[in-house]
Amino acid sequence: MSIYAFECSVKDAPWGPTIINSTTAGKAKRQYHRDVSDPWPDVRFIDIRVRKVGAPQTSDAFIRNAKYRGMPDVKCGQRVKVSGNFGWIVGHNSSANFDVLFDSGKWAGATLNVHPSEIALVEQAAAKAASHDTRPLTRCASARDGECVNLQCPQLRDGEPGKSGRHCPLDNWNED
Repeated sequence: MSIYAFECSVKDAPWGPTIINSTTAGKAKRQYHRDVSDPWPDVRFIDIRVRKVGAPQTSDAFIRNAKYRGMPDVKCGQRVKVSGNFGWIVGHNSSANFDVLFDSGKWAGATLNVHPSEIALVEQAAAKAASHDTRPLTRCASARDGECVNLQCPQLRDGEPGKSGRHCPLDNWNED
């Protein structure tokens, strides 16, 4: 799963575009529609325009929020772990918490409001190396505790073991 920045706007609206960090244009559009339909109930879903602008973007407001919360180096698109579940920081909210889009565990697919004290940052070097390594995994890359941060991990990709209880199909440590 990859996170991208999408510029969302309403056709002929008096306000400017908004950046939504998400996995797809459709999900960004849905999030934007939820955000604008409360104050502007006449905004139709089909009037929303979305375009992909690239890597996740971190707004000035997010940076201020992160500093306020004592995490000045946190950026949107950063990999995190919350209660054993992996996700990506995609924004912040009015309660000065972070919005985390989960891609594994019991919250897979959900974007939740998470207090900074519950967030563990996934090691940047490991996440970066895993995301740039294009070789397919041939064995389980998790640590002995079973936690994996490799972005090619089939368990993370498929939302396992929370989804069906499946054990990692690449776990072949005992075959040596």
